[in-house]
This record gives sequence, C-alpha cells and structure tokens, in this order.
Amino acid sequence: KVVTEVTTDKEGKAKISDLSVGKYKLVEKESLPGYKKLTEPVSFEIKKGMTEVLSLKVENEKLDKGSVEITKVDKDSQKVLEGVVFEVQDEQGKVVTEVKTDKEGKAKILDLSVGKYKLVEKESLPGYKKLTEPVSFEITKGMTKVLSIKVENEQLDKGSVEITKVDKESGAVLAGVAFEVQDEKDKVVTKVTTDKDGKATISDLSVGKYKLVEVESLPGYKKLAKPVSFEIKKGMTEVLALKVENEKLDKGSVEITKVDKDSQKVLEGVVFEVQDEQG
Repeated sequence: KVVTEVTTDKEGKAKISDLSVGKYKLVEKESLPGYKKLTEPVSFEIKKGMTEVLSLKVENEKLDKGSVEITKVDKDSQKVLEGVVFEVQDEQGKVVTEVKTDKEGKAKILDLSVGKYKLVEKESLPGYKKLTEPVSFEITKGMTKVLSIKVENEQLDKGSVEITKVDKESGAVLAGVAFEVQDEKDKVVTKVTTDKDGKATISDLSVGKYKLVEVESLPGYKKLAKPVSFEIKKGMTEVLALKVENEKLDKGSVEITKVDKDSQKVLEGVVFEVQDEQG
C-alpha cells in the first residue's frame, strides 16, 4: 500500500516524517532522463524508540545505451536518398549491425552500448560516389537524446561514351574510323579508333560538353563535315551511346589511257564524250 509519495529537492534529498513503526520499501516511480530506473525497491524499517533520522543513500546508474538516426542526403540538392546500406562497426572493426535508409533517407540504430563506433557505407546508389571515409560517432553514458547524423553523398562527376560507327544505308559497322574528342575550348581530350565491331569507348570523361570530330574516315566514305556534340552530366549511371552514320562517296574519278592496239604506244589528242545512261 502506498503510504506517501516524495520527490528529491535540489540537494537530492527527500524527507518522510512521522512514519509508524514497521517495515517499508522505497520504490522509484520516476527516474531522471539519462539514468536507469531502480529495478529493486530499497527496504527499510522504522523501529520503536528510534531517536535519529534514518539516512538512506540511493544510487542511480547512468544509462549505458544510446540510439542513432542517420539521414542520407544529396550533397548539392539535399534530396533524401533511399536504399543506401551502412555497416555499424565498433572500435575493433567488428560489424555490430547493418542498416538501410528508408524512403525518407533515414536509418535508426537502437540500443547501442556505450563506446566509439564508425558508420561505413557498404553500398551506395547508382550515380553517387561511395563514401571513402567512415563517419565516426560515440555513444556516451547517460545519453538522453537520439544522436542525429547527417551524411552527404556527391553525385558521380565522370561518365563514359560508346561510339558506334555505321554505314548510313546498310547499317554495316565500320572499323578503323578515327575520332578526336574535343572539349568546349576545342582542346583534344583523347583520340579513339573504331574496332572491328565499329565501336570505340571513351571512359572517365569529366562533367562537361564535348564534340566528336572525325579525323580520318574510310576509303569510299564521306568524312563527317560537322562534329557530333554530346554532354557528360553529373550523376550519369549509364554509358552514353552515340550512333554515327557515314555516307558513301557519291562522286568518283576515271582515268582513260588511249593506246595503239598493236604497239601499245600511247595516243595523244583523242577526244571522247562522256554520256550518262540516257545517252
């Protein structure tokens, strides 16, 4: 049966007066934030003839666990990122748990014991750089609030291009066509030549605008008159595919050699007409 209820003052003390002789127990009803609540009551007895105030010293332990909430965002736009996988490792590098950010970009880790930890990004999102350095944090004794950690990811700043060179009419792939890749200032970044499949791949191009300039075409084909423009954008996850078509030459040259049938001596001054199909 509850006899009375008391609360400790600024000096941590609480007095209970005029208790009748008998056995009692002190039950902690409400502890302080950051402290463990007493699990066992403190027993005491009021005896007949007591002349001094019975002094009870009650000790409370600080909480030895804490929680963390991760929020994962795009570094530039601050847009939340879902599906990023993290490992929580202790000081020895042992994996304590693994979490994945939800649709709000958040992941919670509850009831971590007091100690130092690091957050290691195990799996990032397509189009984003994976964190190279872990995020360190510490759970301290008596923590009352959830530790909030904001982790920013940068979008990839490089991309790749695959050129496919084909005959405009037949679609046949063309090997051996040479291209320069030039930046916006017309500086040559790299040179490539199409392989037997008519393809040439350019990897790790920095974000920016480029143009593909045909420096050497194939015999019987027109060289491209205009460069092919393209752009590498931040966060690109797929190889940019460029199909470049070449037309066959529509003009040709003829060399006539006029000779004597018997001696094969060349004959100067012979006049010819060149007529089309209609004469």
